[in-house]
Amino acid sequence: MIDFACKKLDLKEVMRCGFGITKTELDVLELLFDKDWSTAHDVTTFLDVSLATVQRSLKSLHEKNLLDRRQQNLDKGGYLFFYRPKDKAFLKEELRKILSGWLSNVESSLNQW
Repeated sequence: MIDFACKKLDLKEVMRCGFGITKTELDVLELLFDKDWSTAHDVTTFLDVSLATVQRSLKSLHEKNLLDRRQQNLDKGGYLFFYRPKDKAFLKEELRKILSGWLSNVESSLNQW
């Protein structure tokens, strides 16, 4: 836990801030860590949010490179997207880079102060 600006931040809050994701997006990401490839419909069965909210969250997480996505074309036309999180080692390294950048900015500001 980090004590920051008189507020204690746990890893979830650091992830939300670092990756620029919402609470719902974090909930979706955490849920997918326990699953194999999942669809938006799969996610809605476990979270108390609408399909549209889950779809927006999955799209956002994919655009932020936190999820892998594959497409399955359906026999009668259309397609389904399946999602899974990037490897935890990859996500940890990305978060370390973000935190390192924050620390560098704080040190630079302190040096200029």
